[in-house]
Amino acid sequence: MASDVRADAGGVRPALAYVVNPVAGHGRAGAVIADLALAAGAAGFGGPVHVTKYPGHATELAGHAIEAGATIVVAVGGDGTAGEVAGALSGTDVTLGILPAGGGNDLARVFGIGRLRAGPVAIAHAIRQLLAAPTYRLDVAVVNGKTSLQASGAGLDAHVTEVRSRSRVRPPTLSYAIGAVTGLLTWRSRRMRVTVDGKVAHEGPAFAVTVANTSTYGSGLRIAPGADPTDGCLDVAIIGDIGRFEALRLFPSVYHGGHVAHPAFRLLRGKHVLVESDDDRLPVHVDGTNAGFAPLEARAAPGVVSVTVPAPEWVSRPVTGSTLA
Repeated sequence: MASDVRADAGGVRPALAYVVNPVAGHGRAGAVIADLALAAGAAGFGGPVHVTKYPGHATELAGHAIEAGATIVVAVGGDGTAGEVAGALSGTDVTLGILPAGGGNDLARVFGIGRLRAGPVAIAHAIRQLLAAPTYRLDVAVVNGKTSLQASGAGLDAHVTEVRSRSRVRPPTLSYAIGAVTGLLTWRSRRMRVTVDGKVAHEGPAFAVTVANTSTYGSGLRIAPGADPTDGCLDVAIIGDIGRFEALRLFPSVYHGGHVAHPAFRLLRGKHVLVESDDDRLPVHVDGTNAGFAPLEARAAPGVVSVTVPAPEWVSRPVTGSTLA
């Protein structure tokens, strides 16, 4: 069955390892653990399966996999899991693969990766598709010391992350929707100072500030429609001082990028972003995971992570290479 599997340019088969976050997607990722090793072997891409036990553990496990000789580390979970694995891979030649089994799976949308389905046959098919895809050297944002592939923020979106972390609503898509509406109804603008590349871009009340490396977050919200994770910059989305009901009215338009025309919205681009507040309880999130309180400091790290990307939404130009020759 593995006879048609391609090797790299030197004729050497890649060495894989898998990092699974069992609680991602309200347990969706954990449900595939039993079949993952069998499916990976059947696909011709067997390797050790590591299971996370606490926040940040995926970074540690990916680091151990690199030390053991892995050339591809596959993150099985949500966007946060992929970001943690990317933290260990940054600056190396080891490639990140993503099998999305989280709640939002926004990186999968941007990268053109289908949601992982249960069962050995479906998992084996997903692995083969993923590892036959082209690879890109992508930027990341280093946000308060954490690696972000996707988006981080202060204000509303971080508040929604807090609300969702306490929710027991299933399935994940419904959890996102209810969390967003609940967050919109219970949040108010806070004073923020936003500095982009050394220049003050906003000072005063703001409903939310999002620092995006890719276009989409929050289970399909296109907060920065033109974001390109290969341009060496971060997109900074600022929603100014609007009320809760205006925010509710604006919210549906974010799914298709219509919010960019709203007079309270600004979209900037830069390499260094600092969000400060005199409110020491202004919440911050990194890739949909609670990350304490402001300040939020983000720096672009250009082209530091190699990622398998089947169908990148941001390019129409030739790709940089392929995981498999």
